[in-house]
Amino acid sequence: MKKFIFTLAVVSGAFWAVAQSTCNNFVPVVSPNGQYLYFPSDRHGTNYEIYRSDLDGVSNLVRLTNSDVNNFNPSISPDGSKLVFQRGDYGAAAEIYIMNTNGTGLVQLTSNSTYDGSPFFSPNGQKIVFDAWDENPYPEIFTMNTDGSNRTQLTHVSGAYWQCSPMYNPSGTFIYFSLGYNADNHLARMNLDGSNIIDITPSNSFGYIEFGMHFSPDATKIIFSTSEWLGYNNGADIVIADTMGGNWTRITNAASGQWFYSPYWHPANNKIYYGYSTSSAPKWQIYSMDTAGTGSMLLSSCLGVGMKEQAGIQHIFSFYPNPAVNELNLTMPVNACAELYNITGDMVMRVHKNKLNVSALKSGLYIIRCVDSEGSLLQTAKFMKE
Repeated sequence: MKKFIFTLAVVSGAFWAVAQSTCNNFVPVVSPNGQYLYFPSDRHGTNYEIYRSDLDGVSNLVRLTNSDVNNFNPSISPDGSKLVFQRGDYGAAAEIYIMNTNGTGLVQLTSNSTYDGSPFFSPNGQKIVFDAWDENPYPEIFTMNTDGSNRTQLTHVSGAYWQCSPMYNPSGTFIYFSLGYNADNHLARMNLDGSNIIDITPSNSFGYIEFGMHFSPDATKIIFSTSEWLGYNNGADIVIADTMGGNWTRITNAASGQWFYSPYWHPANNKIYYGYSTSSAPKWQIYSMDTAGTGSMLLSSCLGVGMKEQAGIQHIFSFYPNPAVNELNLTMPVNACAELYNITGDMVMRVHKNKLNVSALKSGLYIIRCVDSEGSLLQTAKFMKE
């Protein structure tokens, strides 16, 4: 199994009006300035679209694409102005698009009868490396200019071998990618012209794979997912290693069926952002943790777009302390009430008084809505339970 593609039906809806209790939020990437997450989600329908949010996964949520097929694998240009991504599942209909990071200026870069996907910007922002089919339906590594011109094939491996998920190292001197036969991919490195392919992680036997690699901010480490301890299609852990694949540090301890997927290193805050799913609850969600593998926190939600309030209202709702352990003190208008939601969109409590007992809540991020006596939304705010 080389790609994990999911097409699950959910009901679309506006923020808070129709909040989905279950949806998928797939692997995130972090903007170069460290302010935003970009990720695919199926919260608005049967297919994945690409969204942007603040690092908490909730604030300033914006839907960037609008199509009737899946959109995956966003990559942000080094200056943070452009986003390149794959439109379409793994197959001949998949093509690569580019747009501004606010969702405007959409341009299709590839158009052919073969698969093109998994794009990644070069450090100077002038090239895109990606995987694609040549004459056979097994991916090879290609590059092109950011306008789609000068398409160049770098790898030429016959048979059912996969060369996929490429990325440049931060200095732009090498291309790292996933290499393997059938279901045994490992990490490899090559020169920019495709020459001198060397193994970064050892070749694997069937069912053992390394994938989803990213570099540390100082470019001295790599982080990736591996099935080293779980085997074929049974889950994955996250490992930190040096850039030649040595000195592994396992920072998760997955049980059977747990997937810690495609980690992405924040450029400044010492956090890792990653996808997570389990066989018992097979919905993909986005989490963060520190580089020691501790402090895991759920970030993604199934809410719609935007933290909206009534236009022109005064901010007449407040609460403290934030974060809180046991109790929140509320200030709100007479006849108004406060509603507390978890970040999957489920209401966990509603009160009409000025005290809110939160001692029984799990630690994490919550949203508070203040609504008037007719149920109209007055204000929203974020609350952290310690």
